[in-house]
Amino acid sequence: MKIIKTLFIAGAVALMTSCGSSTGKAVGNLTDSIADDVNDAKTTVENTVSQVKAATNGIIEWNKDSEIKADASMPTIIDFSATWCGPCQQFKPVFHKVAEKYAGKARFITVDVDACPAVAQQYGVQSIPQITVLKSDGTVDSHVGMMPEAEFETLVKNAL
Repeated sequence: MKIIKTLFIAGAVALMTSCGSSTGKAVGNLTDSIADDVNDAKTTVENTVSQVKAATNGIIEWNKDSEIKADASMPTIIDFSATWCGPCQQFKPVFHKVAEKYAGKARFITVDVDACPAVAQQYGVQSIPQITVLKSDGTVDSHVGMMPEAEFETLVKNAL
């Protein structure tokens, strides 16, 4: 009877040891798999962000009704507009073209005055389109009304 108990215990210990070993390997494999999935997801997010930036020419579409602060390292060019505004829609391609040309040298932001009335009020917007330039030195300049590409580009160059 003692021999049977000893064999039973030895078998149970052997079984538990072998299970523990394969369980450890399974957990290790699962951990590696999760790490691979996280890295794949990170790469996907980075690629998506790059595509979105490329699709919008680096223009930030401001969608929160909170203060826009100047960037100390580069000027911020803000286009205040609305979807229903004809001149705003005519100026949009000009804004995008110049923003693409000066990407990395200035920060370009579009603000829909209907979606963000507090931001529009912060910069005294009474008529649109309005371009507001927040210069690195802290000064603020605004221009109301549509402008040709050359004039807008000069405005951006002067802010650099």
